[in-house]
Amino acid sequence: METRESTESSPGKHLVTSEELISEGKWVKFEKTTYMDPTGKTRTWETVKLTTRKGKSADAVSVIPVLQRTLHHECVILVKQFRPPMGS
Repeated sequence: METRESTESSPGKHLVTSEELISEGKWVKFEKTTYMDPTGKTRTWETVKLTTRKGKSADAVSVIPVLQRTLHHECVILVKQFRPPMGS
């Protein structure tokens, strides 16, 4: 597993303190990101990033969970939750 450390800070942005590579495939990689929120609290977040995009251009990854139920139809799960901006 690869870990990157950062101590750079910009006003109005979250301070990312480390990114630990959990798994990487051809198209996406899964990381554990530790950052300091605007209140100064250290938090950990699991992130998914595309491996095909290089540079600082805007990008997005969509994860769609599907609940497979026995003897029933498959269900798509929609979750509304906060996502901290990273590196924007």
